[in-house]
Amino acid sequence: RALAQDGQLTCLGNEHLYYPPGVSFFYAPAFWTGDRPFLLLSIFQRLASILVMLCGYRWLRQWLNRDRSILIIALFLFNMSTWGYYLRFLSEMWFCALLFGLAVIYHMLYQAMDQKQLGKAWAWALLSIPMLGWLILTRVVGVFIAGGLGLSLLAACLSWKCRKRWAHGLAIAVLLNALGGAFACGWISYEKSLAEAQQERTYTNHAFEHQQDQSSFQILTDNVHRRINTVGRLVVPGLFRTYAEDGHWLNALMLLYVPLSLLVLWGYIRLIRHNRDALVWMVPLYVGMYLIWPYGQGTRFFIPIFPVILLSLYKVVETKKWCNTLLIVMLITHMIVTVGRVASEYPKQIQRHQRWPAIDALVEHIHKIDQVDPSQQIVTRDIDSDITGMIKFAADRPVELGRSYQQVAAPDYLIISQNATVPDGYSFEFVVEKLLMVKRNVKP
Repeated sequence: RALAQDGQLTCLGNEHLYYPPGVSFFYAPAFWTGDRPFLLLSIFQRLASILVMLCGYRWLRQWLNRDRSILIIALFLFNMSTWGYYLRFLSEMWFCALLFGLAVIYHMLYQAMDQKQLGKAWAWALLSIPMLGWLILTRVVGVFIAGGLGLSLLAACLSWKCRKRWAHGLAIAVLLNALGGAFACGWISYEKSLAEAQQERTYTNHAFEHQQDQSSFQILTDNVHRRINTVGRLVVPGLFRTYAEDGHWLNALMLLYVPLSLLVLWGYIRLIRHNRDALVWMVPLYVGMYLIWPYGQGTRFFIPIFPVILLSLYKVVETKKWCNTLLIVMLITHMIVTVGRVASEYPKQIQRHQRWPAIDALVEHIHKIDQVDPSQQIVTRDIDSDITGMIKFAADRPVELGRSYQQVAAPDYLIISQNATVPDGYSFEFVVEKLLMVKRNVKP
């Protein structure tokens, strides 16, 4: 919104964004039409899902026939985790559209190299540079697709007898990895400078601080546990919100998730053995990154490599007569779960949407507060996180989400449920439709 209306890369008035801004460029045109272009944003999101479908299908066709390619890309799109992120304006859909598009381009690049069409290979490489930059500025881990291409070309060089192809293949790999590294390091340095200027922390700071008291072995085992949970939650229908708590290896769920992850690993080894695909070769680098990153974030981190996970499972059963039946049963089951979940959530979303007038009234009062002192800190307590997000969006200013107001030292204002008890040290400020704002008493 700030990019479209003010031409600035800010979020809620803050120059420190905490995340790469690439996805903002996809959504910004919608805000040329107004402050709340929700329908247009939904259309843009649908466009992203169509691009994911087309690029994912084209990428799968290098291994599979039409029917099985359709089944696997449908398994990806109708998975509850994918659908859940699709329904929110997060970076997943556009990141996957760019990633799968690059995977197709790099497949064409490799084919050109393999057929000794060096000029064509360079054309594909140069064409990919803007997309690679946009991918990395959407999510920095996108840099690993360049690493995957580099590894696949290095592996191919072992079978190529022509030194000229070696030289060109290595030159392309070095160029794209150098540019990818420059994009990634450039953003990380820029974000760090903004954070330091405003005396704030980055996600990287939080990650290392979170693990500073842990041994390397504990960090590794905890993250392996998290990623095994993620694979199980993605693949098994209905378990998208069911996981074992960190470090609980003896949880009953792990009896299902561990063997399933081992099957994925076995299938992946079979997949990569005679394969030179950049997305497939990206996976070790990508997963390696998340074996040192201490956050689970539901299933978000593995959504971009979910097609490779599905393809790896397919490699385990591809010779079985019941392979197609298994894929169809999985697809139907996932669709039933997804449709049921979305249908159950729809009335709640309608109710939230109907609260905009009350939120607008509350935000109007917040603006009056900001006219006096814009530095006042506002925190919600025991309020739905979506309602908190709506307040922040409407007010265009930070509003902290707190389960307990003590989490933020003496906030100036609290927004609580109208029926909640006013905390000690606070007095009535404003009320509208189940939302009560209280103000901290200033001691003389």
